[in-house]
Amino acid sequence: MRFGKDRYFVSCDGASSPNEVLAQFALKLGVQRSRDASLWSVVIDDVRSRQRVFLVLDNFETIWSPTDQVLRDEAEIFLAQLVVLDELTLLVTTRGNYLPSDFTWANVDTAELDTLSSTAARHTFEDLSYIEPDILGSEPESEALTKLLREVDFMPLAITLLARLDDLPSRLLREWSEHYTEVLEADRHDGTRRELSVEVSIKISLAHLPAESEDIQPRRLLSVLGQLPAGLFPAVSAKLCDTIFDVDVAAHKLLRHSLVFVSGQGELRMLSPVRHHIARAFPMLRETQSTVEKIYLAMASAHPQITRPGVDGPTYDDEIQNIVSILTAAVDRPSADFVATVIDFAVYCGFRGHPCLLLLHRLLQRIGHSPTRTAQCFIGIALQHRAVEDIDMAIGFFERAVDILAGLRPRSPLEITAREMLACLLNDVGRHQEEDNQLSIVNQLMGESRSPSYQQMIAQGQDVSAVEHYYRAARDACLQAGDDRGFFQTTERILHIVSERDGPEGHIKELELICALGGQSMSGCSLIAMHKLILARRYTDCGKLDRAETLLIEAHAAFLENGERNGSNMATCAFAFLRLKQRCVPEAIELFQTAAELHRKCNAFSIAELCMKYARELQNGSLDT
Repeated sequence: MRFGKDRYFVSCDGASSPNEVLAQFALKLGVQRSRDASLWSVVIDDVRSRQRVFLVLDNFETIWSPTDQVLRDEAEIFLAQLVVLDELTLLVTTRGNYLPSDFTWANVDTAELDTLSSTAARHTFEDLSYIEPDILGSEPESEALTKLLREVDFMPLAITLLARLDDLPSRLLREWSEHYTEVLEADRHDGTRRELSVEVSIKISLAHLPAESEDIQPRRLLSVLGQLPAGLFPAVSAKLCDTIFDVDVAAHKLLRHSLVFVSGQGELRMLSPVRHHIARAFPMLRETQSTVEKIYLAMASAHPQITRPGVDGPTYDDEIQNIVSILTAAVDRPSADFVATVIDFAVYCGFRGHPCLLLLHRLLQRIGHSPTRTAQCFIGIALQHRAVEDIDMAIGFFERAVDILAGLRPRSPLEITAREMLACLLNDVGRHQEEDNQLSIVNQLMGESRSPSYQQMIAQGQDVSAVEHYYRAARDACLQAGDDRGFFQTTERILHIVSERDGPEGHIKELELICALGGQSMSGCSLIAMHKLILARRYTDCGKLDRAETLLIEAHAAFLENGERNGSNMATCAFAFLRLKQRCVPEAIELFQTAAELHRKCNAFSIAELCMKYARELQNGSLDT
């Protein structure tokens, strides 16, 4: 293929601004905005670093409207910044006849899908229809087909929907006339018949489904698909089959009428105009809605919990649009668990650049008087604004969150996170005095829970040797009692003393002792694995590469066994540095790239960017091995 893997599809459907579309494109590219660069500059630099990039912007009319001057101007600026990139080939799809006029479109006169010739339209209908050719070729049906095709403006979507109905053109023409008369009484979208052609085609297709009294399943499936912008994936289909209805049987009937299609991962999807019509016309039954909400709420709760440090889980990035859609519809009746899950998920979406502002604003109105939940909601909204480069709004919501959290007693760890993110944004806009104030408070909050250092104990006149002896005795007691937590708390205090007093050699010696002691009773423990990882890095730095590799293998195995994704990610980074020391450059590059992807999935974007930087510098020979 000419573009290789650099082919990207971004749907504008559901976006409220070009910035949200940019955030989706950045996510597809796998790039994140750094502290000192805008998202635009990062995206542009990434595209320019590739030879050829093919980008499809689908349903562009969502963010470019001939009637909304502000949105239209923003969309045209967005396009202007893309079209100057020589490495980028851009394909825009849109409904309606209007396009931005200030750009040179390569095929604007030939790209409209409704310009099929009458002959091509007839052949399309005949190829898709199951009616015998000799019947379609008869004089009355041939004349009816000609009129029917002219009525739908030779639109491929309308022709496909009508051809799959297995009905005679003469009957379809009569039905078309009846439905079209009804449509004429309604408001038109933009004064053209093109929009009405699809609407009428959908109505006729629906009319040919089995009656609801005979078979409710196809319509039940339609009601679900109408709420799922990303489509119905096989895993969810299986859960629906287990609980409420047979998805496969219902899907077969809908596929025959081309109301749905099967996409790349086996998911059932609808074209955007069909889905919007279905969403209005077929609300889910209460039983179906309850089941669907439970399924997608479970997915939302399984995502990494940004507001609950240490809680990890799988991700369902392909389903994020669906999760947001279902949770937004369900937010009017939130339970306490629902609120907690949605806030965690929305903050995760903010880190990942997925739009869900509507969900957060609706939730904010229904979370009662809980200050912590309100602050978390403000953080989620701030992250959403940050993802689309609306920095002033992001700062405002972070400040509102910080004001709430500062009043809580005891102080919440979330306050530290919020102030650190606020400080980053203040730095971005040059408000350095305010940034320093936030960081000063962060240091104060962190210092309240930090053990005194060796130098602080000396300054306080403490007998450090006696303190160290006390901690070592306490650690031995914890080890004999099987108190893992106590063992590591006392170990951390000993490391503070030894590292500052004896330097790197003392640190290595103490780490060796910790790994030896822990290896006696807790060799598979994640905390022992972490100390092995630290010791392996020390060995790597001082050239003890064989010993480092042995420890890394042991640590990585322990992390995997305990499901510690962050630990295994850091072990991958450590392996990359080890291979670099061993002069195995190609393997080091591959490990750095793998580590970047793993850290990105865990939202450790700064580490991911650093790993990619090392990989790029190794590839171009600018990093000293």
